[in-house]
Amino acid sequence: MASLVVSRRALQLALAGAGVSAALLALYLRWRAARRQQTRRDLAGAVGGLALDYPPSNGCCACACHQAVASMSGAPAAALPAAPASSSRRSRVGGGSRSKRDSIRSGVAGSHRRLRLDEIDDAVPCTDSGGGDGARSGIEALHRVITDLETSLESFDGLGDVRGGAASESELLTELRQLLETAYSIRERAKQRALDVDEAYLPSTDVSDEDGDSDADSFVSALEQLDISDLDDQKRQASDNAHLYRAALLELEHGSVPFRKLRTANLGCSTDTEYLARLHCIRLAMDQLMADRASANWFRVTGRELGALLLDRLGCDVQPFEAAYRDLLQFLDSPDAPDAIRRDLEPRGVRVFGLYDIAFDYMLLDAFEELASPPPSIVSVLQNRWLSAGFKRTALDSTVWTLVLAKRKMLGGARGFSYHFYGLVASLGPALAWGFLGPDQRANRICEALRSTATQFAEDLFSPKQVRFTTVEELAADVLTCAQRSVRLMRDRLAACD
Repeated sequence: MASLVVSRRALQLALAGAGVSAALLALYLRWRAARRQQTRRDLAGAVGGLALDYPPSNGCCACACHQAVASMSGAPAAALPAAPASSSRRSRVGGGSRSKRDSIRSGVAGSHRRLRLDEIDDAVPCTDSGGGDGARSGIEALHRVITDLETSLESFDGLGDVRGGAASESELLTELRQLLETAYSIRERAKQRALDVDEAYLPSTDVSDEDGDSDADSFVSALEQLDISDLDDQKRQASDNAHLYRAALLELEHGSVPFRKLRTANLGCSTDTEYLARLHCIRLAMDQLMADRASANWFRVTGRELGALLLDRLGCDVQPFEAAYRDLLQFLDSPDAPDAIRRDLEPRGVRVFGLYDIAFDYMLLDAFEELASPPPSIVSVLQNRWLSAGFKRTALDSTVWTLVLAKRKMLGGARGFSYHFYGLVASLGPALAWGFLGPDQRANRICEALRSTATQFAEDLFSPKQVRFTTVEELAADVLTCAQRSVRLMRDRLAACD
């Protein structure tokens, strides 16, 4: 009998516990549903505040932002209210008086409809009657959207529970990344479209018509820093059989050795006098090589082969490069080429129009210097850790292509040397930028092999241990030998980059 009473009491306690558990579960589910609805409204309000900063009148980028808001909130973009004139950026984006951190945390905690990137992308082809000004204002507004998205993603670093949190939180983080990547793509396509429609439009932050002025300034600066006070010492120290070098010192004494940049230390020379005298000798030797049909053809064929080999090792299509290289050679063979080259390169500080000054000094060595300080748009893409490696590669290609297109537009209708040179850069630039600046270690090794081999070749040309500054004929033979040795070394290094 006692055991029966105990069993009934245990059963009653079990039923009571089950009832309490069911009630608590029901309360929790109701609370959870209410919380999900509230966070949906909070997130839509926060992103809606972002859209209010960029109203639809700003063009295609604003349409993308409003489309994104509509996809999250379920309301049509046209129904979004206008931003109050007195509202601050912080209050609109933050969602009322809530702090930025709380706003992001509440947004991450809620559920939402998956953003459809094709919906955002479909909003791009918006027209603007304002021409170039409308395109510029639209891209600048989109740039502000990108900046705010990057800031929002950076704020996730302070929320330790996001990365290991619920599936909805990870889903939101993934979609914000996708939205950022889409915004990057829209911006680059908008730049390209604006350049196609309006030749007067140029991206204000990346391209300007200051290249010629900056080259001229650097020439004036180099001229002011020139020091040939050791000229007499160089004459006394020159060996008796260095007839070519002695003649170059006399040319330098009479001020007839023009130059664009002083590369004294970079090329292993001890003084400016030594650098300029050897530069004069190398120019004469290069001219003799180019006057010989067999040697000139070797340089042409080797340039095409090395460019194609480099692109092939980087996993890129070689056909655009070969087409651009062929067009450049055809231009150089035209009777108008010398005058066109002079018109294009004189404003950029080039004083002598031979193989060394154009191909090595202006095109190759300057390219290495520019890769050491890339444009801000390229840096922002590569340093953004929220973007995937694949998207970085695509965005970098598009950015480089846009910059080259803008520079071509600055030339107007002229199809001279610069036009063909930019075509060559468009075929090589994206791959080299990714190899030198990107996170791909194999591509880094390949491009570093290019840089080290080309730099070593330039240093060998100025080294008395590698070449003879005796006569033009002997120096030309040594230059060709150094070039052939460097090509073999380049091929071996590229083959070893696996």
